[in-house]
Parts: sequence; C-alpha cells; structure tokens
Amino acid sequence: MYETYVTITGRLVADPETRTTRAGQVFTTFRLATSERRRTRDGVFEDGPTSFYNVAAYRALGVNTRTALHKGEPVVVVGRQRVRQYQRSDESYGTSVEVEAMHVGHDLLWGQTVFSRPVRDESDVVEAGFGGEEAVPGVGLVDRLSGEIGDARHEHEGSGPEGDDEQEVLEEPVAQSA
Repeated sequence: MYETYVTITGRLVADPETRTTRAGQVFTTFRLATSERRRTRDGVFEDGPTSFYNVAAYRALGVNTRTALHKGEPVVVVGRQRVRQYQRSDESYGTSVEVEAMHVGHDLLWGQTVFSRPVRDESDVVEAGFGGEEAVPGVGLVDRLSGEIGDARHEHEGSGPEGDDEQEVLEEPVAQSA
C-alpha cells in the first residue's frame, strides 16, 4: 500500500498533550487548523474553509514538540497522512484526518524562533517515558559538554578543561578608518 506524505502549515488549536498507547509508548498530540487564503475577483484576500488535522509525534520529536509549541503558534508539519472513518454515538459516520509527524517546526514566515538543543541524559529520556537509546535507533543522546549527538555515557575525550585539543583563538578584524 502507498503512503501519503503531506506538508501542512497552520496554527495550533491548543497546547500539545502527552498521551500513551495501549502498548505503553508515550507520544505527543496536537490539533492543527489551516485555512486557504484566496483572492476574490475584487482583489481582496479572504479565508476559505478551515481544515483540522490531528497530529501525533513520537519519540524525541514528541518530547521536543511538547516543550516547544504552544496554542496559536504557526507551525509547519511534514508527515504521513491517514484518513479514518468512525461511527458516532448517534450511529452517524464521521471522518478525521490524522498525520504522523516526521518533522515539526515553527513557520518562520510569521515570526522568529530561537533554536536550542535539548540537553538530556539517558535517565531524563527514560523518566519522560520515551525509552532509552532505543527511542531513536541509530541516534545517540546529546553530549552536555559539546552539544554533539553521540553516546552520552562515554566521556568526552580530547576536549574540555582537561583535554588535549588546543582551541584556535580568532581575533575580530579591526576596522580601519579612511
């Protein structure tokens, strides 16, 4: 079966929430609203109908999404789309569009943001319920000394106060007056 990948821009309807699957895996969900902007025959822009998407983010993306995004903020989501039908209590049917996020970020068309790497050791990730090193196969944890992604259990060799690496000092160029 083919999977449908989508890129959606919109605004968060509410703050992201943490949930747990039946298997005990913790993940983050949020609802995204998006409206198409259209130009009328008079040249005036107006909002078209609003579409709503249920978005789920797993593992490290879920942790970062939960702490970085807030209600009303403009975001861009890239992920796998699934359309689900369900039966309501009055026996009528409804449809929901769900996206399993692969990438999430602020939409910089509408503002600015400051990027920071999360500083976690293995116990922080496990306590948050997102698993240890297996949480993101092939990706280690962020090293607190260097900010590099690697295995946080190994000491940082060759750098830091006791390291052998010498830091090259670059001087700021001095502006010459004319």
